[in-house]
Amino acid sequence: MKPAFCSPLRHRFAGLGLALLGTLAAGAVQAQTSPQGDAGAFYGEIGYTGLTYKAPEVKTHPGGVRLIGGYEFHPNMAVEFIGLLSAKEGEIPVDGGILKVKIDNIWGVFLKPKVAVTPEVELFGRLGYARTKTKFSGDQGTGSESGNSIAYGVGAAYAINKRVSLSFDYMSYYNRDDIRIQGPTLGLGIKF
Repeated sequence: MKPAFCSPLRHRFAGLGLALLGTLAAGAVQAQTSPQGDAGAFYGEIGYTGLTYKAPEVKTHPGGVRLIGGYEFHPNMAVEFIGLLSAKEGEIPVDGGILKVKIDNIWGVFLKPKVAVTPEVELFGRLGYARTKTKFSGDQGTGSESGNSIAYGVGAAYAINKRVSLSFDYMSYYNRDDIRIQGPTLGLGIKF
């Protein structure tokens, strides 16, 4: 029997933690500020997320509108609150009918380490905790499930000017009990 510290989940989180620490260290060594500006700034973002919902023998593609409110407390670190609301249902053929899958909402809090690679481009990671609610409807009735999970992702942002940026990221919002919810987001950010 393997000791508890050898579990694959612990290895995955240890690797993610090392990658995030590496991002912070690289940012400190570079001593560059992010393309978003100096620390002490509030910002917001709106984007569309193309989600993938995976369960055993099931896969569909719902979508959502994601909103972010963040605060940059260091040139290479921010804290973010993320909310995602359903914009599109996914469909799964089941016994001659259709089961609709809707990611009703996702709420989470994240740390966002980041590093500027040019004055306009930054690379970032996210590590946090999210609550997800999924709704199902079909010929057999309706139902819902909710759960909490460690959430994480990576992305890049391009500063159009000092206040406006475009971003692209890929996030894993939920990964428990053989269910995964993940996907890319294209967003528009504004610094206040």
